[in-house]
Amino acid sequence: MKVESPDDITPEVLRELRERHGLSLRRFWANLGYSDQRGGNYERGDRAISDDAKRAVYLHYVAGLPFDIKASELRALLALRDAKHRLIEAANQTTDAAEAIRLAAARI
Repeated sequence: MKVESPDDITPEVLRELRERHGLSLRRFWANLGYSDQRGGNYERGDRAISDDAKRAVYLHYVAGLPFDIKASELRALLALRDAKHRLIEAANQTTDAAEAIRLAAARI
């Protein structure tokens, strides 16, 4: 199993990670702040795995980030990271638009 990013988290990967760590369904998901019912739905493929769940699984069980913080705090940190990426993308688009305007103005 090769997991290089949260995008690589699939139902099969979830089960394999849980078994590799020797954890029950309840403990595996409780460590991330999720119910065992939701985790079971993810592992069976009965429910699409949320991006937040993929990131949490990746950070804790793949990257080894310790979970000394509350799951809600981790979700807030992940939301901030995502917001940062959206802001960077918006800034890049603004810069591209400003450059296009500058070039258009230079032709006039």
